[in-house]
Amino acid sequence: MKLISKINRSYIKYGIILFLLIDILFILLMNYGEQQETREELISGTEEIEKIIELNGSFPNFPPQYENYVVADDYVNSGTFKDTVMYNPEEKEMDEFLEYSFNKWINGKNYKIVHRHEAETFGRTFAMITPDITFILTLLFLGLMFFTRKVSEDIWSSFNLNIERLNRFSFKDPTKLELVESDIDEFQDLNNVLKKMSDRLSNDFYASKEFTANAAHELQTPLAFIKNKCEELFSDDSVPEHAILSIRDIYSSADQLSGITKALLLLDKIEHGQFNNDQHISVVKIFNEKVEHLKDIIADKQLHIDIINNEESQPLMDERLIHILIQNMLVNAIKYTPITGNITMTVNPSEFQIANSGEVPISNPERIFERFYKETVQVGSTGIGLAIVGKIAEHYNIEITYSFEDFKHIFSFTLPNC
Repeated sequence: MKLISKINRSYIKYGIILFLLIDILFILLMNYGEQQETREELISGTEEIEKIIELNGSFPNFPPQYENYVVADDYVNSGTFKDTVMYNPEEKEMDEFLEYSFNKWINGKNYKIVHRHEAETFGRTFAMITPDITFILTLLFLGLMFFTRKVSEDIWSSFNLNIERLNRFSFKDPTKLELVESDIDEFQDLNNVLKKMSDRLSNDFYASKEFTANAAHELQTPLAFIKNKCEELFSDDSVPEHAILSIRDIYSSADQLSGITKALLLLDKIEHGQFNNDQHISVVKIFNEKVEHLKDIIADKQLHIDIINNEESQPLMDERLIHILIQNMLVNAIKYTPITGNITMTVNPSEFQIANSGEVPISNPERIFERFYKETVQVGSTGIGLAIVGKIAEHYNIEITYSFEDFKHIFSFTLPNC
């Protein structure tokens, strides 16, 4: 949620509470004022009736507003107010009234004079005043929100522009991070910190990239030299048989080390985002290609390969990386599937599975995508093939899950970009 939206929601929440409090307080004050004014009108009205009776000797009754009549000589009422309910002929219903009455000796008679006025109740005042208050406060509230939004847009304009630049910024671009200057001290301090941080990270990025490339190059050269010398010794008839066995071990170790070096270099390139030529690739097509390339090994182990293509899946990925992912998973499945076992690939629009026969489940499935982790000690395994798969999946936000069902290891890949 954006800050301006958060502010507006707070305005609405507290504005409603404030509106209700102001409305109730205003109505209470207004109701009190009207009651006092009504009391004064009632007293003034009874005094007028008294004067008319003195002059004319009588005053006609107009119930329920005006009443006067002669009472007993001992009746005394110096003036009292009370709330009463009477029939209102104008409204044709029972209504609440405020009544003022007193007695007065006029022309030798004891008169009781009563004057009533419709009571201004809280509910009636609330119904009458609330629409007007609501209209006024709503205008003020909308004006305040509009003013706040305009001020916020002005204040946060440079910040929002910098957010857009940060989202577009990449360490692969040699151009340094440039941010919009701000006349707000806090924003400018943040700009300075971000620039320094991006410069340090950029330097580290290129230093790491350069080191990895140099290290891989420096390692590959002596390893290639060792392999060449071993190949020369293989063809030398003067080398004794027991020495040939040792040379073969040296050659195998050098070849394995060369493979690890290339794999580490590949991992580093993935981490540095050097594979960005994304396009929609057919998973089934790549799997068939890899099966064709590895058909000799598959035939040697008498493995049965099956593809269940429910609906084509074409994730948006770099072609090189999707080839490596499927190849490494297929090679891993071939390596650990017993002779005459089965390997099955199931394809759905946003998911594919690779399952292979097995006798027992993996003991530590949460670690199989770690670098150099080996579930079992096996000759020729570097423990880095699945680490590359894990890194590719992380790069593309692919979710990998493992399960073991019906003596099958099942790896499921949920694809976000299809």
